[in-house]
Amino acid sequence: MLATLVVVLIAAIGGYFVLQAQTEQAAQREKQIAQSMDRLRSLMMFMVVRATESEKGWAVMPYEGKRFVVASVAFGDLAATRREQLEILWSPALDEQFQAMDLAAYEGLTRKALAAGRDVSALTSHAGRLNAAGACAVTPEALDRGVPILADAQIEGVVILGFTSGAVKQYTYEELGLPENGPVVFGPDSPAELLRCLSDK
Repeated sequence: MLATLVVVLIAAIGGYFVLQAQTEQAAQREKQIAQSMDRLRSLMMFMVVRATESEKGWAVMPYEGKRFVVASVAFGDLAATRREQLEILWSPALDEQFQAMDLAAYEGLTRKALAAGRDVSALTSHAGRLNAAGACAVTPEALDRGVPILADAQIEGVVILGFTSGAVKQYTYEELGLPENGPVVFGPDSPAELLRCLSDK
């Protein structure tokens, strides 16, 4: 009898700690989602203002994928030496990786370098619009619909999208038509229509 009570007590204690851990993980995930939405919103603010003020509109940023994301550094909106500014280029899920980065990697990140195809894969965790040319370039017609230009897919189970309208929305894999356990695929072969004009390259 005593042995049975001990087993039941141990199981109850174990269940409590499992539940507590799950609760903490859920709270951490919700915090990351909120932070990610704030970061994408801040980054889009620079892009929307630049596109609005330029005669070229969104064509003022004719870059693809991650080069599109880091264009705000090349235009001088974000200082290449200020970690607190550059963090909006990163998902909060990867904060440890970003904090360990040597900011020298952002040196020389100019519009000319982006146009020449500089590799920026290590400078942001976000996916960006395929905005150089073709069907995915942001046009006045596309603006009427409101199209996604930024994405954070680093938080498990969700993809957070930023749109040309300035809106930031959270989608589950199911809502996007992605497999339950991923992977999240960007580009023309993505099963998710909203991700087909974005690239994480």
